[in-house]
Amino acid sequence: MLGRNWLGALRVRVLLLGVALVALVVGIGCAPAWASSGGVTSVRGSAYGYLLNVSLFGGPVNTRGPSPTVTLVSNGSNSPQSASAPSGSAVVGPARFFSSGPITVEARASTGPTGSETSSTSIDSINTSTQEPFTASKASSTCTATASGVTGSVTITNGTLQTDSGDTTTGSAHQPVNENVPVHPVPNTSYTGHVHVNGGTENFRYVFNEQVTNPDGSLTVYAAHEYLLGPTAVGDLYIGKSDCGVTAVPVTLTPPSNTSPPTISGMTTQGKTLIEAHGGWTNNPTAFSYQWLVCDGAGNNCMPVTGATSQTYTLGTSDIGHTVRVQESATNPDGSGGPSQSVQTSVISPPPPPPPPPHPPGARKPVPCAGLTGVALARCQAKQRYLRALAVCGRKHEKKRAKCQRKTAVDYHREIALINCRTIKNPRPKGACIRRAQRIRR
Repeated sequence: MLGRNWLGALRVRVLLLGVALVALVVGIGCAPAWASSGGVTSVRGSAYGYLLNVSLFGGPVNTRGPSPTVTLVSNGSNSPQSASAPSGSAVVGPARFFSSGPITVEARASTGPTGSETSSTSIDSINTSTQEPFTASKASSTCTATASGVTGSVTITNGTLQTDSGDTTTGSAHQPVNENVPVHPVPNTSYTGHVHVNGGTENFRYVFNEQVTNPDGSLTVYAAHEYLLGPTAVGDLYIGKSDCGVTAVPVTLTPPSNTSPPTISGMTTQGKTLIEAHGGWTNNPTAFSYQWLVCDGAGNNCMPVTGATSQTYTLGTSDIGHTVRVQESATNPDGSGGPSQSVQTSVISPPPPPPPPPHPPGARKPVPCAGLTGVALARCQAKQRYLRALAVCGRKHEKKRAKCQRKTAVDYHREIALINCRTIKNPRPKGACIRRAQRIRR
């Protein structure tokens, strides 16, 4: 806008439509199309203190700035970049549009899996000329881009905006009006006003924390943007620009993948503890999780056992008559794989009965089969041999135990069948009975 020494107080503003705090649909913190959880391959970063483009009285556009300015190359190899100026000034003809104290701008970036780009601008003592509507002890903007998105923010310290220059014209005289600018204005906070000049008005609109999402997904943040709406001065004043963006490509994640199921070891007897051994996994797992399952006798209809999530599992009373499986999942920094499920165990059996109590001193031990004779005695003796053989089987390893029990049972049934054949008097049927009994095989 025009200086105080040109048409009096052209830089003093009047409130036109009131203060409108609006959040325009110009993104903040949005995730652009290129965002993905991958590595940063290129960056976009720049910053400047101020830039003025203005036409006076319909003449050609005059440009002042950008100053000071920094720009990163796309691979970020010249990072960090910084620049400063002891003061800022944008004057066109008789009109002064911007003045300030020291200005500092910076841009820094890195590429790779954790790459990012950050640009920032800091301006002290805005309106050292006292001829501009916006005054602040400091204004700063920051813009940060990573592979997951972009964010921007603005801080205005002790900021005021003169939205009414006041008017001394008879019949419409009024005092100047000043509005306090928020320390952290929401994106695209907008104020509209105008200046009285010789019976006419010079219009403007100020937008603080203006954020613009660019077509490539990068973000541009202005601490303030003055839209010069004329009719005398038409153009734009940009204050404290920060621009940021990155290009990222997805990183292929390699969570563990199962190559063989886990296995279970231990005796399948109530009260015993089963132990899980890891299955085969690719991509170097760093941790494992477990879930034990109780299934029917065929290993189907499995249900998770509440709280059974460690590498071991102690068989309980409710497991008798069932089988057990275990599920294992594996994790590495890229994610989790599984679960992979083991084959079922053999059917869980009850514990063997406790040994009989010792006989009291001096008491006679009972004699099995005492008082029996003939076939009854033979049957009783066969059963005693069978029970002793089962006890021997019970002390064997799980895999050999079942085979031993089957063999013992077959031997017992054959012996009983032969004993029963003795009760047949007729030689021919008796011989046939003996042959059938001998065909009972293991």
